[in-house]
Amino acid sequence: MAEKKGFVRNSIPIIAVAWILSLITTLTVVYLVPSASINTNQIADSAITYLKLAPFAIPHNSTQSTTVVSTTSTSWVDMPDMAVNITVTRKSTLVIMFSTEAWSKGGNYIYARAMIDATTQAHPISSAILITNSTDGASHSIMFYRENVSPGIYKIKIQWRMLSSLVAGYAHERALVVFALPV
Repeated sequence: MAEKKGFVRNSIPIIAVAWILSLITTLTVVYLVPSASINTNQIADSAITYLKLAPFAIPHNSTQSTTVVSTTSTSWVDMPDMAVNITVTRKSTLVIMFSTEAWSKGGNYIYARAMIDATTQAHPISSAILITNSTDGASHSIMFYRENVSPGIYKIKIQWRMLSSLVAGYAHERALVVFALPV
């Protein structure tokens, strides 16, 4: 029994210190921190929040088509219905997302690229970004981008071409989404 009394007597200071620390923490939170939640006014001015984000603060545009189109061209040609205009209000990175159902007859290669105002190719810059060479229709997506785009109005379009003009390539349900992320 003497051992139990010694144990309890030695534990009382530890329990008291833990209780006092808990009380101090609680009082600090209640009296020194005015609100447990963070509101819009407490966030730095350069931070983006839903309430601070003005309409069209991130410029964007999109288009889609469900018509079947084809090409046999071995030179770059505009893909029908796959062009949008976007107004960039400050230096930005353009993000260009393109998706299509595509197939080719005879396993011919279909290539794509994104152009900005018909003179600037979006990254990745290549003469051979493959959409498909499959004879079976399937969905394919390509993500393009261009950094440090100056303010202005731009036409973004998807172009495509074939490896060989002997066999056609086809695109069906397709979409183009473009947005400009300020830098």
